[in-house]
Amino acid sequence: IKLILSMVEFTYFPQGGGEDQIMPSEVDMLTPGQYASKVVQMMLIHLRGKLDPIIPGIIQLLFKKLARVIALEGEIARSTEDEEDKEYYADTARYTKTVLLETICLAVYYNPVLFLSVCSRLKQVTQLFKLWIDSMKSLCSRQESLGISALGMTSLALVPQHQVPPELKGKGILQLMSTNVQQLIELKKMEDNEEEDSDGTESEDETQEFEDVDATKDAINEKHMEEIRGLAQKIRDVIHEDMKAGQHDEYLDEFLEPLYKLDKFQFFAETMDKFPKINPQAYQDW
Repeated sequence: IKLILSMVEFTYFPQGGGEDQIMPSEVDMLTPGQYASKVVQMMLIHLRGKLDPIIPGIIQLLFKKLARVIALEGEIARSTEDEEDKEYYADTARYTKTVLLETICLAVYYNPVLFLSVCSRLKQVTQLFKLWIDSMKSLCSRQESLGISALGMTSLALVPQHQVPPELKGKGILQLMSTNVQQLIELKKMEDNEEEDSDGTESEDETQEFEDVDATKDAINEKHMEEIRGLAQKIRDVIHEDMKAGQHDEYLDEFLEPLYKLDKFQFFAETMDKFPKINPQAYQDW
């Protein structure tokens, strides 16, 4: 496992440069970095509960690469490259950031208590969750990404009250819970549209753009709660047959199949049943 992580780190930082220095070859290493992130995702899914000693190192590596890609996005925007090349590299950097966020979400799902502990120690709580929420629109562009994000945010409800970082107490956790319900509703729309398309019928509307929601109790009314709980019995397991070219390979899909098959709505319903006992104050405020 340590050897695999060493290979991932080498792919992330092939020049071994400092995190404040952008190496020219990094642009060409963005796509290999996406595959390296997928390898980490496989480990988090298939070795859940067996990686605790190295999880802090994994999280720190992901944060470091995410910061590097964000910096690289700025470098690309300011470059004088040909516009066509510039657009290609910008899209690649954007997708790389999305895959990194997916992997971080899976690290939350792997062990939310351990993740928040490490995140707090690295003083990354506020920055990470702001970026997570700000990135909702890009996550919503892909059904897989949105489902993984929902797994991560749902998992936060499993963190006991006394282990929630100060930055997330009060309105912080409420905003995340509200955002999570909204993204689950959006995920249901995407799956419904996919089912309609597979039946040969046209969907009534295009998937709506994700809308930011306020962390208020009104945003999480009983109607939404009942709708989400009901989904657990209605949603069939869906494995995407058509993957975006250049972003997935068949062998990756095979290893990530348990993740795609996992019923995000069932997981949400089961977690919400535990939420009142795990964090009664947050549940009451919610």
